[in-house]
Amino acid sequence: MNRILLIARREFLAYAKTVGFWLSLLAFPLFAVLGGAIPALMNHAEPVREAVIIDETPAGSGLAAAVSQALERERGRADIAALRMAAVPEAGT
Repeated sequence: MNRILLIARREFLAYAKTVGFWLSLLAFPLFAVLGGAIPALMNHAEPVREAVIIDETPAGSGLAAAVSQALERERGRADIAALRMAAVPEAGT
């Protein structure tokens, strides 16, 4: 039995000398305190004063139409650039 305790003691001391052991030993109480403090801090927070409503309908606002037009123009430019690249003969043929 004495040999088993000697081996267990040696293994524990080898593990206790590692940085990970000490970090986990100190981090657990810190996280426990933070876990208890966060809900208490949230209860003392100010309520939300403003709310934003986003209209995602296609005809909802002029902004949606402007964005759609800009995207269409960009797509058109990309198509024209691709056609120009396809029309240019390769060098050396």
